[in-house]
Amino acid sequence: MVCRIHALINCEYVTIKLGDRDRAAMKGKRDGYLEDLQLKEEILKHLHNDRYRLTRHAEEELENDDLDLSDTLYVLKTGKHNHKKTGFDNRHQTWKYAIEGTTRELKKVRVIVAFVGEMLIITAMEL
Repeated sequence: MVCRIHALINCEYVTIKLGDRDRAAMKGKRDGYLEDLQLKEEILKHLHNDRYRLTRHAEEELENDDLDLSDTLYVLKTGKHNHKKTGFDNRHQTWKYAIEGTTRELKKVRVIVAFVGEMLIITAMEL
């Protein structure tokens, strides 16, 4: 089976034919992607070592949704990775991971984190 990719090269669109092996390689994750077990370990390690911080945006969203830091940390410790809401940030060249779970008060929450030396809590929202 052959797949065709249309690309802009030197200001001209070209068609590149890919075989099965090429397509299989493209399905792989970019360098630095953490699988579920690795992700959970990294989150717990950063929380244990107090190597995390919230962005201003995360602080504002927590306030808007009547959540606090303890809600966020609880979801990060107990939640599950949502692969559909996880993606690579080309601008910052890092993965942003979506973790979803419930708070102790049973609010459903999504937390977005990235690892840039420390764990950056980008945003959190009630679902």
